[in-house]
Amino acid sequence: MIENADTPFHGRTIVLAYGFDFFDPTLKKEYGYNIIRGVYSSVDFEKMVKGNSFSNYFGEKPQGFGFVHCVGSRDEKVKNNYCSKVCCITAIKQAIEIKGHYPSADVFCFYMDLRLYELFFEKLNKQAQKEYGIHFIR
Repeated sequence: MIENADTPFHGRTIVLAYGFDFFDPTLKKEYGYNIIRGVYSSVDFEKMVKGNSFSNYFGEKPQGFGFVHCVGSRDEKVKNNYCSKVCCITAIKQAIEIKGHYPSADVFCFYMDLRLYELFFEKLNKQAQKEYGIHFIR
C-alpha cells in the first residue's frame, strides 16, 4: 500500500490492479499486492493523482506500466461472481493519465474482456490505443 511506501519504487515496470467495490487485493496473492514493491490498486492510484505525487512512488522514469483488469471480478474463489462494469473504463482513464505523466513509458492493459457499455467509453478505448499508444492484451 502506498501509505507504507517509505521510498520510491525504482523498478522498470509498475502493475496496477482494478476492481469496482474496494476489493482487498491481498486476497489475490498471485498479483503481489503488499508483497512486491510497485504493485498498487486503483484506489492507491487515485490517491497518487489527487496528491500529484507520482514521482514519490514511481521514482524518476518508469519504463512501463501494466494495468490488470478484473482483479477479483467473476472469481468464485474470493466470492465475487459478478462484473462491476466500471473497472474497464477506470483502468483506461488511468492508463491515459499515466501516459500524460510518462509519455515514453510502455503502458499495457491486461483484460479478460472489455465491457464498455457507453459509446463514449468505446471512443475513449480507441483513443487510448490510437492517440496514446496503450497496448491491450487479452
